[in-house]
Amino acid sequence: MPVNYRDPTHITDENLIDMNKVDEVHKLLAKWLREKMYGKDVREALARLAEQVSSDIYDDRQVALALEKLAKELQAKWDRDTQKIIDEWKNTLGGLTVDSEVINARIDVKGVVYKTLKERLDAIENERFTIKSGDSDVLITLQDDRFSQNHVLVKEGEVDNSKGLSGLIIAEVDNVKQDTFYLKKVGEI
Repeated sequence: MPVNYRDPTHITDENLIDMNKVDEVHKLLAKWLREKMYGKDVREALARLAEQVSSDIYDDRQVALALEKLAKELQAKWDRDTQKIIDEWKNTLGGLTVDSEVINARIDVKGVVYKTLKERLDAIENERFTIKSGDSDVLITLQDDRFSQNHVLVKEGEVDNSKGLSGLIIAEVDNVKQDTFYLKKVGEI
């Protein structure tokens, strides 16, 4: 289709471009195009404008490629995390038990109620010292294999244990305030 290059009307002075969004290089090129007197300078300004636009497009393309790569990495992480949750859910459903049993297992011997059974199990694993149920007459230290070499265990007497519950003693080894402790009866330290 042929184009008519015979439009005699001038471009109006109203500029609809937001100049706050135009960088200084483009402003300078536009100024040269408007104000340079010789055709050679106007052509050079047009050439530099074309090069600057190409450079801008290249930079934008690099940003777009980096964002696309990041999006793919985040999607892969999302997919892995989602699959992990799905697998945990399937394992949970596959091992369903009586709800009241799970609810009761969230309560420890001191009456502390944990939000989930896993939270309670994690708390147990993170304890520094513990005495296992049924082993209340034997002191077990998890982090000091030489406990008997630098401490003395004295058996003071027997405890009435008609409920069948074991005592739980938690103490820090070599803490002056906890150098000696007595178990008066099950449930009290």
